[in-house]
Amino acid sequence: MSIVSGANTIIKENLLAAEAVRLLDNTFVIAPFANTMYEWEIKQRGDTVSIETFPNISWASATTAGEEISASAFVITKDQLVIDQLATFWAKYSSLEDIQANLPLATKIANRMTYGQDELIEKFIIKTVVEWANSDNILWDLWVALTKSTVADAVEATTVALEEQNVKLENAALFVSPKIASLIRGSSYFDAFKEWLDVRRTGLIGRIAGLDVYKSNNIGYKCMIAMDRDSVHFAAQRTGFSDEKLVGAFSRQVSGEMAYGAKVCTENAKRIALYYFAN
Repeated sequence: MSIVSGANTIIKENLLAAEAVRLLDNTFVIAPFANTMYEWEIKQRGDTVSIETFPNISWASATTAGEEISASAFVITKDQLVIDQLATFWAKYSSLEDIQANLPLATKIANRMTYGQDELIEKFIIKTVVEWANSDNILWDLWVALTKSTVADAVEATTVALEEQNVKLENAALFVSPKIASLIRGSSYFDAFKEWLDVRRTGLIGRIAGLDVYKSNNIGYKCMIAMDRDSVHFAAQRTGFSDEKLVGAFSRQVSGEMAYGAKVCTENAKRIALYYFAN
């Protein structure tokens, strides 16, 4: 993170940058499952990179060794990851507000700035995942509300959808809203397991049906999302950041700009499963 600052800085640049990064890393839920390996290419080469996708290999039955083998085309396809989204923020404060703050304003502004950036990125990744999931993995039950009695079956159905696409569950996770997480904790399906008493006591679900379970307020859709790591490619670049003293006033302004984008490739879409419900 680069910061351009004038003289007599109230917000110390290194503190603001470090605090923002620390807070952002601690608040992400879904973003860590996105593939960000292309960010360095974005920063070095521009706003678009090519993502290579390799086909699966299928074996054909044969009868006699030494017979001619039919060739299968090994076609490498390319998708484009484009950084075409832009987000900005601007905050202005006075020297009096800096003095009145219970904590240094650097911490407070970094906290609010990071919370907004976290919410923006998480919702954008979720939107990309939902819109580009493979249709075969979308389980529709929009007219039926999930209950404590049915939520376990819904999780199982989502897991099966991934397994049928040969997804390794140890690399996958299930993302649910806090409301659905509560139904899972209360499910009678787990009553016979003493370990589930700890789940209900602590509220930490852990793993179900081979999937790590995560809660997020940012899902925004009436669905559970299951996917393996790197199903969605994501890249972001902070294009500008400044902390400046306003001329002729005892006040300062902090502003920033970020460009970002996400992509789900055709093969990756098969590694995403959605379960829709009414509540």
